[in-house]
Amino acid sequence: MSAVDERLGVIARPEIKPFGQVKKGYTVFAEDDIIFAKITPCMQNGKHAIASNLIDGVGFGSTEFHVLRPTDKIISSLIHYFLRQPSILKAAMGTFTGTVGQQRVPENFLANLKIPLPPTIEEQRRIAAVLDEQMKAIEQARRAVEEQLAATKLLPNAFLRSVFESEDAQKWQKRKLGDVCEVVTGGTPPRGEAKFYGGSIPWIKPDDLDKSIYVEKSTEYLTEEGGKASRLLPEGSVLVSCIGNIGKIAIASTTLATNQQLNSLIPSGNVDSLYLYYSCRFIKPVLISEASISLVSILNKSSFSKIEFPLPETIKEQKKVAEKLNEQMQEVEKLKKTLTEQLEAIKKMPSALLRKAFAGEI
Repeated sequence: MSAVDERLGVIARPEIKPFGQVKKGYTVFAEDDIIFAKITPCMQNGKHAIASNLIDGVGFGSTEFHVLRPTDKIISSLIHYFLRQPSILKAAMGTFTGTVGQQRVPENFLANLKIPLPPTIEEQRRIAAVLDEQMKAIEQARRAVEEQLAATKLLPNAFLRSVFESEDAQKWQKRKLGDVCEVVTGGTPPRGEAKFYGGSIPWIKPDDLDKSIYVEKSTEYLTEEGGKASRLLPEGSVLVSCIGNIGKIAIASTTLATNQQLNSLIPSGNVDSLYLYYSCRFIKPVLISEASISLVSILNKSSFSKIEFPLPETIKEQKKVAEKLNEQMQEVEKLKKTLTEQLEAIKKMPSALLRKAFAGEI
């Protein structure tokens, strides 16, 4: 099953084994047969392919494949394209038998499936050739956008390095986080005390971070009393996850509290919150390296407080650096959004093309 590329619908990674190892316990198929994964989730994920370039014209695969062999009235590629339509795969899901996690498409679904059949083999080949060409173009476009998206995701770290590794940055004084900020570890109010929970104060946990620069919403809220039991943090505090997934970061855009998995930095009057946020993003590898590892990674308050970061002398200079980075990061987010939308549009093209083909519009 792993040999079939679900995106391209081809046998991309075949293995060669002695006949004695595969003559029993495998599904046998021949050159030009279509193999169709019958088990979930492989079926709906697209593990279907035309068998080609087989040694001696014979192949062996998982028993979780149905095998379809074309007659002289139809070409294999037309069958293959027909079966890869989302509407067909959805219909197949409606016929699943078996228990959850081990559900399969019964053979009679394929046996009874009706396919629109062009009258001549020549016409079938023409349609298949058009589909081959357009599917290839779609895949090329998809790969190009995916490569651009992957490159775009590298830009934030490149921008951070361009600032914090610059000649100007070499002149900035290195300061310990604990020397210029109050470091606060969050807490969890007693769970058995209803008076602490269900209020309006956001109670931030690691999963609430890294969704945007600022955070003000959470999955759980505390009362005023609960916030005090955890420790209320002012707007502008920089929150950093220090247990588990180290280095998730956000700025508090309102008064809030956190659980004990976060250490928060309340900057002094000489440190800009947005600059501190980007500094913490830049030193994230250091945060990770300083964490102790047992069952989970833990960066304790003491170690966190001693970590150094470069700090321009004036708030004005800090704000200038932060604003430049902010503009660059916003442009990156716009580009990511545009590319993601393009990618989603491209992903829809194959099904639209197949629908058009089997409606007789090619």
